[in-house]
Amino acid sequence: MFGLECALNVEFNPAEMERVFMDAKANQVQTKQYAFHQSKGLIVTGRVDGYEPESIWLRVESAKSLAPTLSSILERTRYRIFRTCGREETEIG
Repeated sequence: MFGLECALNVEFNPAEMERVFMDAKANQVQTKQYAFHQSKGLIVTGRVDGYEPESIWLRVESAKSLAPTLSSILERTRYRIFRTCGREETEIG
């Protein structure tokens, strides 16, 4: 989420970010909706499906094309997850 804030050069609503974690702890069965950012030309929302508290689906709506930026974020995220998981396996094993 922080990387997305940086890439989009915006700040997400801190209360809404906190609500994501509070909701995950309190209720892990209901679908939840979040509004992280809204400004002229850019809206970032999120959804957590029922019974899926570990996954948040993000939606970015923009007046200009953000496809290259979002593709880069996804690639970097995949790489970071790969590096993190590999490190944990090495430390455990």
